[in-house]
Amino acid sequence: MKYLLLALIMASSALVLSQKELSLEDAVMQQYRKFYPDRLTGFQWLPNTTQYVYLSEDRGTLLKSDVNSDKEQILLSTEELNEILDAEFRGFYPVSFSTENDFYINDGASYYEVDLVSKTGKTLHSLEGNVSSPTFEPASKKIAYLIDNNVMLSDENGEIIKVTQHSDPNIVSGQAIARSEFGITGGLFWSAKGNYLAYYQKDETAVHDYPLLNINDTPGSLMSIKYPMAGQKSEKSKIGIFNTKSLQTVFITPLGNEDDYLTNVSFTPDEKYLFVAEVNRGQNHMWLHVYSAETGDFVKTILEETNSKWVEPEHPAYFPCEDENKFVWMSEKDGFMNLYYYDFNGKLIDQITNHDFVVKEILGLSKDKKHLYYSATGPNPYEHYGI
Repeated sequence: MKYLLLALIMASSALVLSQKELSLEDAVMQQYRKFYPDRLTGFQWLPNTTQYVYLSEDRGTLLKSDVNSDKEQILLSTEELNEILDAEFRGFYPVSFSTENDFYINDGASYYEVDLVSKTGKTLHSLEGNVSSPTFEPASKKIAYLIDNNVMLSDENGEIIKVTQHSDPNIVSGQAIARSEFGITGGLFWSAKGNYLAYYQKDETAVHDYPLLNINDTPGSLMSIKYPMAGQKSEKSKIGIFNTKSLQTVFITPLGNEDDYLTNVSFTPDEKYLFVAEVNRGQNHMWLHVYSAETGDFVKTILEETNSKWVEPEHPAYFPCEDENKFVWMSEKDGFMNLYYYDFNGKLIDQITNHDFVVKEILGLSKDKKHLYYSATGPNPYEHYGI
């Protein structure tokens, strides 16, 4: 079966700048402002269409366009948004579309749903107190978050479920592990329909305290964090899978050593399996393991990578289609970050890209599921025929 993959490379092409002596202030303060490459801010596809949305330069207006047109349509202004929700947003960030005309937006504490057709909205969740790392799941409209070192969950009706209940401050759930290496940016991972919530849990009992100066206080004060210095013991990490129906948690059993890195967590679209990339402590061997979401049991190793110097998986498996477990894997095994398409047995279906420059991010699939869009650092748009 043949698919056409159109790789739209939204890249930073070589810029020819007129010679100009930069001041220190320009070089430091303007690198992400005046001298930042032009780009579409807040780009995302509208579900099941060839249309996409993005934000105005000041992030104050939500705009829409189409791949077949260069016309720009204004969808909503910040002022209209605040009037609909009785809120105080300064811009449309972050925003996530669930359908062509409905999107979710939050201000970090309150989560809202907005209907662009009727120009109405409602509050889904309002979080209070010392809540951190809220992670919203749009299909079930549940939200997971942290209070201190524990994971909590709230459904659309406001019922609160305690996923973990640790009293030991050395046991930390739901936070990033491994000092955020290997693309780890958080500790909470929803399945496609919200039936499962995976989370990191780390035991820092053997990790020494490290003093830091808090310059926000006057005079400065010392605060301690857990930090494994070179030669000292590290945290012990594991991954739990919480079933939102049975309210039970199972933990996966990694195949390697207890101090291996567990990275790039993702659920398959059918919610039956959890993908975890396990990297050895020497960082020269990676196994992409598959575990049962229901039991946590190891199922199989789906692919493996080695390198005499290091391997560095930075992106979870991307599943293009909702009805199958074929996935795209981003790897630097050929020297540059490229895209590889595998089936669920680990068989390489096609190497989607073979660039001598870096693929940065998968942006999504087109409506007909034949065009895969991604961003890269290459010079020109590129078409790939394969799979």
